[in-house]
Formats: sequence, structure tokens, C-alpha cells
Amino acid sequence: MCKYTYDGFARFHTDKASGGQRRRRLRGWLNGSGFTMLELLMVVVILGILAIIAMFAYQRYVYKAEVITAVSDMNTMEKLIYGYTIDYNGVYPPNLAAIDHGGFEDPWGNAYVYQPDLTIVSRTKGGVNINTDYDLYSVGRDGFSLPDIAAPTSLDDIIRAGDGQYKGAAERY
Repeated sequence: MCKYTYDGFARFHTDKASGGQRRRRLRGWLNGSGFTMLELLMVVVILGILAIIAMFAYQRYVYKAEVITAVSDMNTMEKLIYGYTIDYNGVYPPNLAAIDHGGFEDPWGNAYVYQPDLTIVSRTKGGVNINTDYDLYSVGRDGFSLPDIAAPTSLDDIIRAGDGQYKGAAERY
């Protein structure tokens, strides 16, 4: 039969281990058998490595979301351009302002580039035009672009290629 004792802290204990014995065990653990500085340092280093990995994963996630937003914006503009060509007997709009998207910015704060006349300047890959109707693209995160999408400064551009069959990063086209 167990006997309950009161330890002065409004708790009842069995006679198997009194409150004093428990406090003595706790004091013994705190007095000398704690973590060493090296063990704590290892925990901090491991947490730091995990935080860095999480940060890079988050940055990749944010970049993918920005690309998806740019592609979605370009799909919207492409539909508006198509509607304009129907209304004006196959004539492309002279600029994005004609379809109420003048000065419209991509997720990185740069204006979208629309080029209806491909005889002036057109986007190419290896000297071959990527579109036959018009060019529509974002200059990407770095804000710089060259006509050849294989150029290092153009790889982050979000492009429309193959007359609308492909929309996405230039580095994947």
C-alpha cells in the first residue's frame, strides 16, 4: 500500500520517491552533468547550416513564383494583343499602351518589352528568330537583356517564343 506525503509545494508524492529526493536528483544534474561548450557550439552550427539551407530553398521558391507571375502577365497581354488584332483586321498594336498595359511592370519592377515590328530588332537564339509574329518579354531579375537569348545577361529573361508556344525562362528554351 502506497503512502502519500505532502512536500510543501502543494503536491503529493508516494513514499517511493519523496520530493526531497527528486530535488536532489535535479540539483545533481544541474551541478555538473550539463552540456559542454563544444556540444552547445555543435548545436548552434547545425542550426545555422539548416537555416542557410532553408534560406536558399525559400529564395528558389520566391523566384519560381515570380516567373509564374511574369508568365501569367504575358498570357494576359497575349490575349489582349490577339483581341486587338481581331478588332483592327490583323494589325498588331503599336505598343502595350494601345491595349492599356503601357508601363506595366514585371515582378522585378521592369517594364515588359513588346516589339511588334520584327524587322527592327527581334529576339534570336543562335541567329534564328524565336517568333514570327511579335516579341513580348520581361528582362528578368537583372534588368538587362540582349537580342540573343543565349547571352549570359539574357538567360534570366522571361520570354514568349515559338509564336506563343513557349513562355518561361530563356535559359530553358
